[in-house]
Amino acid sequence: MLFIEKSVDQVDIVLKCLDEFCRSSGQKVSFAKAHMFVSCNVKYHDAMFFSTMLDFGLMSDLGKYIRFLYFI
Repeated sequence: MLFIEKSVDQVDIVLKCLDEFCRSSGQKVSFAKAHMFVSCNVKYHDAMFFSTMLDFGLMSDLGKYIRFLYFI
């Protein structure tokens, strides 16, 4: 799980860190399985913007399974 603030700069930093991790380790992050959960004080329009920017699905409920998540 990663926790970030609602800003384009934070999203860019996280994506760069994930890219560096993948290049250094030879591992890949499965973005198709990645989801994003936003707090209730984030407007839907903003949540959709960041979801599109990250190419992650939005989650409304964390459920019982641990996944790769962004919290904004």
